[in-house]
Amino acid sequence: MTFFEDAKNVVEFSLSWTKDKRYWKYYAIFAVLYFVLNLFDGKTFASAFTFENGSGVILPFLVMFLVIAAFVLSLYFSYKLLCEIMSSRFSKVREFNVSTFIGLLINGVLGVLAALFSAFELKWLALLAVGLVLAGGAAFLLAGQNTILAIALGVLAGIALLGYGAILLRNFVRLSLSFGLYLQGSGIVESLKSSWGKTPGKALKIFGLFLVAGIVIWAIILAELLPQLVAGIADSVISLAGIPLKPFTAILAAIFSPAIVLIEQFAYVAIYELIVGKTSAIKTKAKK
Repeated sequence: MTFFEDAKNVVEFSLSWTKDKRYWKYYAIFAVLYFVLNLFDGKTFASAFTFENGSGVILPFLVMFLVIAAFVLSLYFSYKLLCEIMSSRFSKVREFNVSTFIGLLINGVLGVLAALFSAFELKWLALLAVGLVLAGGAAFLLAGQNTILAIALGVLAGIALLGYGAILLRNFVRLSLSFGLYLQGSGIVESLKSSWGKTPGKALKIFGLFLVAGIVIWAIILAELLPQLVAGIADSVISLAGIPLKPFTAILAAIFSPAIVLIEQFAYVAIYELIVGKTSAIKTKAKK
């Protein structure tokens, strides 16, 4: 298939959850979690309570605990959703439990570190080192009033660091399949190695497909802009009254953010399947 056909399949599959009632429960769960995550106004909340008595200390910590719990649960259900979508497309997928959740978290952390330090192609660290040395030299010369040479070194440092930035982006793209590979049974390190091994020459295509999915997400974000502006004004009025809450912003987050999460996870599975392969082609509807 051509890239445009693949992109069309990714978009269609990323929206297919809207016709499958199994996934609306996740929409409801994320709606509650994102409402909580966006409800409290940190600045107003900090100034609304004195710490002269027990309640003034306990309540902020309770709110902090609630927000942290909502954040952790949002990660948990995001991974649970990913696992369920993978199970609808592949026959052998890990059972989702706490161990799988922790494994995915570790996979993500190691993936970030491997991408940042080019673990699978260490030669590119030389480019980073050159950029940092040149940047340090430019700063030293600038401090010594040697402006022209400092600018020259700064430009060279910028080129080197920009080049390494491109390498970083490629690294992240090539390692992005590791979540799916881990869910299909690979070990954490093995999934990263396998993702790297399956993607030589495919980074640009994968990036392009993620970009297409991103356009769908940005369309939702743009649709939210005007309501968000109105909600921000309404919440400002509430804040002036000394109430440390942002109910209108929280309601909007509960409406729009769950859709973004579902689209991201469905798009990921569609892209994963296109790159890794499967005996049957991607269907444009989630299995019911």
